[in-house]
Amino acid sequence: ALMEKDQKKFDEIVKRLNNLIDVSLDAAGKNGLSMADKIAKLNDLGVSPADIARILGKPANYITATLSQRKIWKKKGKINNE
Repeated sequence: ALMEKDQKKFDEIVKRLNNLIDVSLDAAGKNGLSMADKIAKLNDLGVSPADIARILGKPANYITATLSQRKIWKKKGKINNE
């Protein structure tokens, strides 16, 4: 088990990595990506909804609702495959 001091360092590293991922997603789009596009991109990379929520600083239920809505839109043909 990590000591409390080591846990704080670990948590800070995770926070910084999450921030880097978020900034990278913004840089990927010409005018930045919408939140739904960021969620979809991370999901496509195999990141779990719980981890997406941590990375983007959103509640997990927001992430799962957004992913569910995108599935509905795809079934209806409203989103083109990228």
